[in-house]
Amino acid sequence: MKKKSEIDSIFQQFYKGDRIAGYVYILIFLFFISISVPFYLIGDRLGYFYLSIGFFVLALYSLGKGISIWYVSTKRLKYYTDKYKLTEQELKEEKVYTRFRMSKKYKNRKRYLFVILVGIMVSIVGLFTSEKGLIIGTAIPIILFTSIEFCIGLLVEFRLSEYYKRLNKETVP
Repeated sequence: MKKKSEIDSIFQQFYKGDRIAGYVYILIFLFFISISVPFYLIGDRLGYFYLSIGFFVLALYSLGKGISIWYVSTKRLKYYTDKYKLTEQELKEEKVYTRFRMSKKYKNRKRYLFVILVGIMVSIVGLFTSEKGLIIGTAIPIILFTSIEFCIGLLVEFRLSEYYKRLNKETVP
């Protein structure tokens, strides 16, 4: 039978990292809110107005994502912290879940790169049009948040691969 401390060391390290990612998204929410409010209040052009709305929407998105990541990781961490013995089936389910998350991160990485490249091209083309405030005001928040998602996704994907390696080494007596 595995000791509780061995189970804690494997699962707590990973899910505490997910909780930290949730806190990072909440900090991003505060950052985008602190930018969107001055742009909305001070902005005298239509582009600043659209930019403030874009930052506000991204702030709400990051708040929702941060809370959901924090909730799910806290729930899974509590489940594994309360366990004294891990069955073979639970270990297999955790491996399948981790593998699913890794494949999802891999697919999203390609999408994020595509969105970043298209957003940059749209922004550059938008500089030469008559509606540059509208185009740039909507493209900048999308590019920023996609870049943030890409960076956090890479960090989480690295943690997932290391966690998956540890899970594969783990056996249940």
